[in-house]
Amino acid sequence: MISDVRTERLQVSGWTINAALAGEGPSVLLLHGLGMSWEWWRPTLAALSEGCSVCAVDLPGWGRSSPLTTPSLESYGQLVGGLISCLDAGPTVVVGHSLGGFIAARAAIAGTPGIKALALVAPGGFGQVHNVYLRLLSVPGLGEALIRTGVLGARIFLRSTVHRVGSIPDELVTRAGASTGARNEFLRQLRMGMHLGRTTDAYLIEKPASLPMPVLLAWGRHDGVLPVSLAYHAHRMLGAGPPVIFEESGHVPQLEEPARFNAVMRAFCERVWSD
Repeated sequence: MISDVRTERLQVSGWTINAALAGEGPSVLLLHGLGMSWEWWRPTLAALSEGCSVCAVDLPGWGRSSPLTTPSLESYGQLVGGLISCLDAGPTVVVGHSLGGFIAARAAIAGTPGIKALALVAPGGFGQVHNVYLRLLSVPGLGEALIRTGVLGARIFLRSTVHRVGSIPDELVTRAGASTGARNEFLRQLRMGMHLGRTTDAYLIEKPASLPMPVLLAWGRHDGVLPVSLAYHAHRMLGAGPPVIFEESGHVPQLEEPARFNAVMRAFCERVWSD
């Protein structure tokens, strides 16, 4: 557990963003995946806060942040840039998982100021989603029926995303499926990026973009949501270094292999700040 974590409400480009902050030093921003919250970053927040000023946020529509309107390339840049500005801690290493990785990559491609480096953990945007449950949810009528399964459905889905069963704490599983509002929001945001089992063009990064900052790619070998083959496609598209592959992980290496994951992130941040 983190003893000195504090929460703040940040006003960013018309959103009220719930943020958890810990530590002092160079700035790190953590962006979670679809249907998650800052709580999914707890082990990483604790590890990185030993040498950095770390902020993990609830993205719009999740946790205690305000709702998400229709997203766009511009709004993603405003969100990331606004968060960096609110933190007022200088250039920031932005770490994004899944949807959060897509948002971070899009913001960097748009030239959002303040991004010192990117660490993208199984980011969306570099190919089609393979998870059968997510593809079924994107089908009108069928998705509405599936979300009525509540916590049981959330448990089945989350188990399908990991390689090591039990790596996601029960409290996170329960929270993901307990609220009807949260399940409806999950479906709504999923369908912004998927239709009839396919990722929409708006949520695909299809043009190479050589970014002017260090980029780390991290992926689980057994990722059933975004297959590990996409790691090498993302590597080519962004001109990044070879991806770091987590051999005992699925889609959530920060929870499935936390010790190695946090060591990789600490080493990356140290390299970035030593340059």
